[in-house]
Amino acid sequence: ETGSPDELVGVLQDVIAEQVKHRLDHALQLKTNVDAGVPEAREYVEAVLGLQVWSHKLYLAALASAHGGEHHHEG
Repeated sequence: ETGSPDELVGVLQDVIAEQVKHRLDHALQLKTNVDAGVPEAREYVEAVLGLQVWSHKLYLAALASAHGGEHHHEG
């Protein structure tokens, strides 16, 4: 409402920081069990991949145009 981006940026940063920390902590917690067997190792890998996929989607969403078209980033 004030025309300043600071408040929205702050809210988005807080949400992203909280999610990254939660997902990373979860993955690192699972990592301690990877030697227990295949299911545990798979759970850890899925958590890490989940974090990567989520991060990439968030990155693409941040770069998407305001008109709803997706911005394609090579690489």
